[in-house]
Amino acid sequence: MNLRNRHDHVAGQEPEWAREKEITARFGMSHTILYNLRKRGAIRSVSLRSDGAKYGARLFHVGSIREYIERQEAKETAQVICITRADLKPQKS
Repeated sequence: MNLRNRHDHVAGQEPEWAREKEITARFGMSHTILYNLRKRGAIRSVSLRSDGAKYGARLFHVGSIREYIERQEAKETAQVICITRADLKPQKS
């Protein structure tokens, strides 16, 4: 028997898509950061809205957010390595 939680995904497994509230709670991102990343195309999202409807539900792709964070971590690590290597070069007199 599959145990399911209130978000209808298998307990213990991460959902593929999530609403803003879940994303901000899980990753500590603010609404503004989340929507700016979406606008820049840095993360994936989709709006579920019927034709002619004023409102819908926006879902964010959890994997794309995780990938974005990993890319940022890699950039920071590369910057630290470059700074460290520059610091290790002998100074010319």
